[in-house]
Amino acid sequence: MVAGGFSAGHISVQGQSDRLTAYRIEHGLIPEPAEAPVIAEVAADVQLDANGQPIAPSLLLPSYRYFEIPVPFTGNFDTSKRLYKLQLALSIHQSTWESDATIAKLEEFEPQIRPVIVTALIGVSEETLRSREGRQALLAQILIAVNDQLIKLELKPVIEDVVITDLALT
Repeated sequence: MVAGGFSAGHISVQGQSDRLTAYRIEHGLIPEPAEAPVIAEVAADVQLDANGQPIAPSLLLPSYRYFEIPVPFTGNFDTSKRLYKLQLALSIHQSTWESDATIAKLEEFEPQIRPVIVTALIGVSEETLRSREGRQALLAQILIAVNDQLIKLELKPVIEDVVITDLALT
């Protein structure tokens, strides 16, 4: 009788080959197959990714992203023995997908962008970096120079703003 119950119990148990999927479904990591969303007919104004799947609207909305220049700019002032260290970031306002591609391009072209910024910083005075108006004028000059360089590199002038993320005067 015990052997019969044991045998009947084993017949009703499924194989152990899909334990990982069962665990994921049980803990809510993946939806059950019956709960998987069925993509109905896609509206004409919905954009599709490379696999033909609709792109989430949140990925298409523009948002601000920043590319921080990896190495800070350092220099000295002509009128004194003081030094400065300046860390800059370039602001981009595009959709998530576009900004990811743009940041990758900026990382690739950073060696061509850096000298343009260095040229804009040559001869900068301590008063310029100390005053708010001076910093704003300097950043506007850098913005124009960087976007001009991007055009020369056959890219779109996508930089919206240049921001100082760190400034030290010694």
